Amino acid sequence: SFISMILSAGFMVKARGGGTDEILSTIFGICFVAAFIEVVLSQFIGKLRKLITPVVTGTIITLMGLSLIKVAVTDMAGGYGASDLGAAGNMGLAALVLLTIVVLNRFNNPFLRLGSIVIGLTLGFVVAWLLGRVDMAALPQVPLISVPVPFKYGFSFDWVAFIPVAVI
Repeated sequence: SFISMILSAGFMVKARGGGTDEILSTIFGICFVAAFIEVVLSQFIGKLRKLITPVVTGTIITLMGLSLIKVAVTDMAGGYGASDLGAAGNMGLAALVLLTIVVLNRFNNPFLRLGSIVIGLTLGFVVAWLLGRVDMAALPQVPLISVPVPFKYGFSFDWVAFIPVAVI
């Protein structure tokens, strides 16, 4: 999937001894240049539809979803590096959110179906907060408004890392 290609680009930079800033600089540079490929391809979308059929797109989306299962299960269990990984509380909270989303998707009301993810996540947040699992201690140190800084980590480009991303 696209995410794994981006991560592999980061791993390539790290393997050469690059630090966090250099990894982010390379990833942002590769994504910036790869975006122009998408712009060019969008001009030929009518002709590409003959090549990229619903079977092709369905297969790609399914493979992307399957590649994210490990991340989803890890997050449901409490998150990477959690001291209580796989605890019943973590799994129960994740089950509540998932069950809420699935149940709301079964209703005929379009508002409930379209809002099921937001409603499920909000319900999960409220329940986690009531259980004391939400830590707001760092919130006062966060600025009220934060303006993004373009090229904060620099802008670098690597052809070896770019080719797989461009193909995807």
